[in-house]
Amino acid sequence: MPDAQVAEIRSRIESLHARQADYLKQVASGEIKPNKDLEAKWPQIQADALLMHQSVESLNGLDAGDPKRPALEATLLSQLQAIGIYLAPATHPAFTPTQLNPEQVAEMERIEAAIASLTYGDRKKAQPVKVLGSDPVFALVYLPVPIILKGLPNEKIYLAAMAGGRFANGLSLIELTADADGMAKTHWVSIGEAIGTCDISIYSQAAIERETMRIEVVSPNLNIFEGLPKPETIIGNVPQLKSAIGTATFDIRKAAN
Repeated sequence: MPDAQVAEIRSRIESLHARQADYLKQVASGEIKPNKDLEAKWPQIQADALLMHQSVESLNGLDAGDPKRPALEATLLSQLQAIGIYLAPATHPAFTPTQLNPEQVAEMERIEAAIASLTYGDRKKAQPVKVLGSDPVFALVYLPVPIILKGLPNEKIYLAAMAGGRFANGLSLIELTADADGMAKTHWVSIGEAIGTCDISIYSQAAIERETMRIEVVSPNLNIFEGLPKPETIIGNVPQLKSAIGTATFDIRKAAN
C-alpha cells in the first residue's frame, strides 16, 4: 500500500479516537447525556415489557393445541412491535437440528428447482408481490410470525427463509398458491437456528425480481442503554417463550395451500 494511503488511513483512525475521547469527556462532565430522547419514554417502555412478560407466561401455561393460543400469540406479536427496537438480540436456545425425512427432502429439492426455473420477461409488465404488514417484524424464538402476501390470482409464490426456521410446512422453503383474490398466507417461526435477522426472499413468475421481508428475532430482555437506569424488567427471572412446536408431522401438500 502506498505511503500516502497508509497515512490517510492512520489519520482517519486517529481522528476517530480523538472524537471518541471527546465524547467520553463530555459524558463524564454531564455536558452530554446519552439516550436523552428515551429518558421520558423509559418508564413506559419498561411497563410495556412487563405486559409482554405476562403474555409469555400465559402462553407458557397453555398446551400446544389450546384454542386460546392464536389470539394470545397475536397479542404478544403486537406488543413486540411496540418495543422490539429496545429489546436485546435473541440468543441460541438449546435445540436439536431438524432431521428431514425423504418426503421433506424431496419437497425442498422440488421448490429449489421451481425457483431456479423461473424465467423473467419484460420488467415493465412486472407484478411485484406485496407484503402486507410492517417491516421489519420483531419476533421471539418459537413465536409464529404470520406472513400475508398479495399477488396475482392463483399465482404460485415461493418463500425462502435465508437464516432457517420453519414455515407452515415445517421447512425453510415453501410454495404457496394465491387464492382468487391474489391473497396467500403462511407463517414462519424461529426454532433456534434463525437468530437475529432473518430475511424472507419472495419469488414469483410475475414479480420479475424477488421481494424481501425482514424478521428480527429478539429476546424478552430490554437492552441496557447508556445514560438510563438499569431496567427493572431484567432484574430477576425473565420468562422465555417455551416451544409449542413439539414433534408434530407436517402435511406438505396441505401446507402448500
